[in-house]
Amino acid sequence: MRNDKGTIYVDNNFARDPGVQMYDFVALVAHEVTHSYESNQVTTLLGGYKQAEQLNIDESALNSPAMLQAIIFGLDQGNNYILLPKRSDSNYEIQKTLNNAQPYEATAYAIQNDFGRKVRNWIFPSPKSIPKFTK
Repeated sequence: MRNDKGTIYVDNNFARDPGVQMYDFVALVAHEVTHSYESNQVTTLLGGYKQAEQLNIDESALNSPAMLQAIIFGLDQGNNYILLPKRSDSNYEIQKTLNNAQPYEATAYAIQNDFGRKVRNWIFPSPKSIPKFTK
């Protein structure tokens, strides 16, 4: 599954894999939607700033939580993005760790895991979470 300019592309083999649970699929969609949000933040908030422009950050629109988040996501894009190699690559585990630690991916994985857990718990509630009704 991947995201490109706001469109999520699903690999048919992934979607048809009997080992993929619905909550995993929905969680992965949440991961890709997060990337759309991140890219939109970068484009919307940073799109109007020239890279060489000098600013007093304390007196500009850059001094906001949303802008800081966009800057962090922006730093992870382009040539700075650490790609995930094929599993057969000898450096796969090291690259996977580096890839997952990038704020761009770490944020998406955190949302994916939290959303997936919530959907899984909604589909398969634990006995403790089922309300007990009394007569």
